[in-house]
Amino acid sequence: MRITLGSSESDVPALIAGPLWEHVSDRGNQRTTNTGNNWLFPGYRAGQPIHPTTLADRFRTLGIDTQRARNTSLRDLTHQLDPRSLADLLGYSPRIIALHAARAATPMSDYITLKRSNR
Repeated sequence: MRITLGSSESDVPALIAGPLWEHVSDRGNQRTTNTGNNWLFPGYRAGQPIHPTTLADRFRTLGIDTQRARNTSLRDLTHQLDPRSLADLLGYSPRIIALHAARAATPMSDYITLKRSNR
């Protein structure tokens, strides 16, 4: 299974492919004015996705801490890509991504500091 987010297409990890396929096959709000759209989480208003606050409330109801999940994802991504490229890719400040990389003990997270100390 592949998913397109923005202009990038990616593989969906096997662990979540099944639940994601179930969700896509039976998305909510399809009996409203928002039928026939491509939104993963359609809203009640025509052509609009679900409001971020509503989605966050639903995640909280399921016991999902979205802040913790986001931070964990960022730390995991710092192991796969250098902090500068990751910051550019996601639109984060380099300082924030560097903090996540440092907390994840990413080997390249202190590359600039090491390079300066060798001079």
